[in-house]
Amino acid sequence: MSFDLKRRLYEGMPLPLRKLVCSIPFSWLAGKKYREVFSRGPWFDRASREDILAYQEKALGKLLAHATSEVPAYRSLKGVVERFKPLEALSAFPLLDKDDLQADVERYLPLGFDRMPHYETTTGGTSGNQLRLFLDDQSQAMELGYMHRQWERVGYEPKARKAVFRGVSFDHLKPGEFWQENPIYNELQFSPFHMSEKNLGKYVEQLIRFQPQFLHGYPSALDVLAEYIIRHDLSDSLPKIQAVLLGSEGVLQHQRVRIEKGFGSKAFSWYGLSERVALGGECEKNSSYHLMPDYGFVEIVKENGESCFEEGERGEIVGTSLFNFSMPLIRYRTGDWAKVLSPSCECGRNWDRIDEVEGRRKQEFVIGKQSTKISLAALNMHGSIFDEVVRFQYFQDQPGVMNIRIMPSPEFTEKDAREIESAYKRKVGDELGIHLEIVEDIPLTEGGKVKMLISTLTDE
Repeated sequence: MSFDLKRRLYEGMPLPLRKLVCSIPFSWLAGKKYREVFSRGPWFDRASREDILAYQEKALGKLLAHATSEVPAYRSLKGVVERFKPLEALSAFPLLDKDDLQADVERYLPLGFDRMPHYETTTGGTSGNQLRLFLDDQSQAMELGYMHRQWERVGYEPKARKAVFRGVSFDHLKPGEFWQENPIYNELQFSPFHMSEKNLGKYVEQLIRFQPQFLHGYPSALDVLAEYIIRHDLSDSLPKIQAVLLGSEGVLQHQRVRIEKGFGSKAFSWYGLSERVALGGECEKNSSYHLMPDYGFVEIVKENGESCFEEGERGEIVGTSLFNFSMPLIRYRTGDWAKVLSPSCECGRNWDRIDEVEGRRKQEFVIGKQSTKISLAALNMHGSIFDEVVRFQYFQDQPGVMNIRIMPSPEFTEKDAREIESAYKRKVGDELGIHLEIVEDIPLTEGGKVKMLISTLTDE
């Protein structure tokens, strides 16, 4: 059964039936590929550097052979792959950036694409220009296996109780309630769109009632809650939190300090992308990021195109997915930068390591009706609603109201406009008034990028 079909079936069930389904052991619900990925964890934690490189060489060879046989953009490199070892052949492949990929997506799809089980998704669009992606049907289950392996470092086990603060859809909230159950992950999802001073007390009450073992969400959202908890001296009232799992946006140092103080627990963050070319989680012994060896092959590349090998060198994170064959991304430029560290680590792993990751975007906020700070990560949209949009941008000049500036393609219709407006209203409810504004152009910055948010509001 395809990933999309399983998800639709689950989401269409009434809550009592969802809970009944979730009585099945989680590893069996997640599927065979999840179990395969998750079970590899102990081996990689103990593997020597030589064993890790041997594994990557074999996985990369399989990916490159597939790409040069089946993908039009790479077929000219088939002879290189046949003559050289995979790690040597990889250097002959050109760096691939988002704009080149987006300009001709079909060239990067295999000839047998229609026969390969897959699904379509998009990047989050925080740069104002979404990228269509095609992923193997089992990649979501595999992604979850990788994430659970990382979270094990702070004691997480599948189906542990989680309180989640992320920008999912909240379609059926009752008045005065800003949370919903999601039994398959044993989690209570809290809306990041209603975290105003008026409502935060209810968030804390529900958190105490739910008794989660872990918190999971945007650093910006959990920082707001931590500040409220510290200010009202509520830390001792909270359940014991084993760890706070921070993702989807960079965590600032002052946020980490306040989150750990407010919840009395260690914060754990990771680095990943919708493109699925690299994934790295914090070490349990220090602040460095271990890059998962069976997820992607990662290079750190200087501005002049040369690879970084020496500890302390900085460059752009360039990744090659080792498990997505529906749209193989080879030497994909992430736009993110990092510092190279030695593979040897006090925790005993011998993986590639990075530090000081500098993301493509800084945290920015839209202000809600009740002075709620809503991060742009919470407004991310994954799906097809922007297919007929060239670029878009958020604009705000008064609290509680946000314009979405749309630079439409010629095929853009009123139906597209209604779907975009409806999708955002499902996310933010009544906390933001959403208005679409059709514009002829959205000017780019000097660096050729879209500024995602234009705001005239001052933010202390």
